[in-house]
Parts: sequence; C-alpha cells; structure tokens
Amino acid sequence: MLGSCSNDDDLAQSNYPSDNIVRVTASVNNAKTRAEGAGTPLEKPFSLTIVNNSPENAAVGSKYTYVNKIFKKSGGEWICDETLLWQNASTPVDIVAFAPAQDESTFQNVYNGGLKFIAYTVYSDQNKNDFANDLLYFYSPGFVPGSENGLKEKKLNMQFNHAFCQININVTLGTEFNKPNIPKTSPITEAVLGGTTITAIVDVTKTDGIVKTETDATLTDIITKNGAFTYPTGDNAVEKHLLHRHSAGGCCQHLQGDAEDSRQALRMDFS
Repeated sequence: MLGSCSNDDDLAQSNYPSDNIVRVTASVNNAKTRAEGAGTPLEKPFSLTIVNNSPENAAVGSKYTYVNKIFKKSGGEWICDETLLWQNASTPVDIVAFAPAQDESTFQNVYNGGLKFIAYTVYSDQNKNDFANDLLYFYSPGFVPGSENGLKEKKLNMQFNHAFCQININVTLGTEFNKPNIPKTSPITEAVLGGTTITAIVDVTKTDGIVKTETDATLTDIITKNGAFTYPTGDNAVEKHLLHRHSAGGCCQHLQGDAEDSRQALRMDFS
C-alpha cells in the first residue's frame, strides 16, 4: 500500500495558478441595504487595485501594480479588458476594490504612490432606485497569493462590505388622520430629510472608521424613498409610515435614502 500526505504549504501552492493570471470571485457580506441583499452575488462592475510590495525591486513592484482596473461580469465570470498578473505566489500585495464602478473615473484617485482616500457622493433624490446609492468595498493588506489564506481554487475570493449603513425612520400619524374615514393609503406623498451630507471621504486603510465627512461640508436635503404603509384598524387606530435612508442614513410607510453622515436632521418636511 502506498500512502502520501500534503502539508499546508503544498495545499496553498496548489491554489496558485501556473499562468500567474489574476482571477476573481466576488460577493457581498451579510450587511443588508436597499441596493444589495444580504450575501447576494455582486452583479455590477467593480474597480480593483493591486499594489505590489516587492521588497527587492521597486521597478518590478511597479510592473505588477494595477490601479483602478474595471471588472465586469460575463457568463458568470468576472472579466477585465486587461490581463492582470501576480508576480509570484509569495510576494505580498495590498488589494482594494470598490463597487459600483460607474466608469473608469469613479475611483481613479484611489492610488498615487500609495493607497489614498476617495470622495464618494450619493443622490439627493433617493426615489431613484440606483445601485450607486450604495458603496461596497473590499480591502486586504499584505495579501500573499500562495499562502494558506491566499487564493481559493486559484482565484481571489473577495467578500465586499457596505461602507454605509441604512437608517429607517418610522413615523406614526395621529388619529386625526382617520377622519372622515380611516385612510387605506398613506397621506404622505413625499418626505424631505434635511441637514444631511451626501459626500463621504472613504479611506479603507483607517482602523478607526473608514467613512468620514468634512466638518464644513454643505448640508443637503434628501428626498427619501417610500416604503411599506401599515393600514390602521379600529376607531382609535393610528397610521404608521416608515421612512428610511442609507447613511454613513417614518406612517408605517417606508421612505428610504442614502447618505454618508448621520447628523441630526435640521428639518423634515412632509407633503
């Protein structure tokens, strides 16, 4: 009888591609927002930056550094117009990715001699059901492709996180809205949330919170997105209307929006 065994290094090396080509898989972690469901596969294009940290040769490191390369999904696989290569199985790299990449300019400033912060803006009108109202990111410093915690099945396995969170605002209407009859639809047609900033400074290398806003940022009104309306019952019933927005962001109808700063609203207007 012949027997054999494999150590962890052998198994890790077996996950490294012989052609050195960077191949990826991508999905979204558990946090749930309107733009992406929990744990769902990522479908929109994303930007990938790989910074090679070759300790021997800066020129070689530069050769294997790729900035803001756009990946799009095609036939179930993530494809880049340019072929990206790992230098080898053992050279560490810093990896950062953002989604959605609307075009090549969205995250073009992510690297300049080192990873930099980016400014990202969401829409002030949150009634637009647009993926760009969310920001997903992946960050892996010191990633070694051929290590035990490196590539999986010869691919870079990226689990994106949400940079922003979702804030739900519940508004309960008094019984005076029940006259002459209890309404079956919400009397609120629009809600505007004031005192919000819609541009965030995002720095994935920070350990004390990657999303911040400028202290002198211009405050903006957000039109929230309608959600579910809870139909009241009984003579003393009240209506509930839920408003929600994303924030770095009530009736029970659901109004929703995205923003990067959860400052106290200066005004909430209903119509």
